[in-house]
Amino acid sequence: MKTPLYHRLPPQTQRLWFAMTASLAILLTLLFGLIDAPLQTPSAPTGIVSLELAGDSATAGRILREWGAGGLLLAAFGLGLDYLYMVAYGLAIALGCRLVAQGSRSLWLARAGQILAWALVFAVAADAVENYALMRVLLGASEPLWPLLARVCALVKFTLVGAGLLYVAMGTIRWLLARLLKTQEI
Repeated sequence: MKTPLYHRLPPQTQRLWFAMTASLAILLTLLFGLIDAPLQTPSAPTGIVSLELAGDSATAGRILREWGAGGLLLAAFGLGLDYLYMVAYGLAIALGCRLVAQGSRSLWLARAGQILAWALVFAVAADAVENYALMRVLLGASEPLWPLLARVCALVKFTLVGAGLLYVAMGTIRWLLARLLKTQEI
């Protein structure tokens, strides 16, 4: 099974793109921490994530009122910046899955990595739809569809991203242990 977009890139190029996109994703994660700090309020203890998971108009409205105009601007800026973040984290995790899968001796683990690389495409798409729904909420749409759509998309995104990160982390730990054991045999 081929993985999205980059399956024909040489492994060295894949590693380079992984390093670049992972670095950008980490940098943007740190930036989002700064942007999100003022959005952490009693109604939104996890900042923008609280709005993503609100699920209904009443909860979303309470969060927006608590944030005020300044919070709305920060949230809108963060949602705009999130489109760059989607590309960075999506490529980084998908490439990480691809690289771990390539190094796997187990056929089913390699297949799982390829599936997860494709799943990251769906995670990014869910994130984009989630952001659209959140923008509608920020702009005052009162239909109950938008907070619910944002929640469903956020749950899909978090699940797929979490699975991809877990796969990459487990593969990295396995690789490090193999190298450690190999160096001890010498």
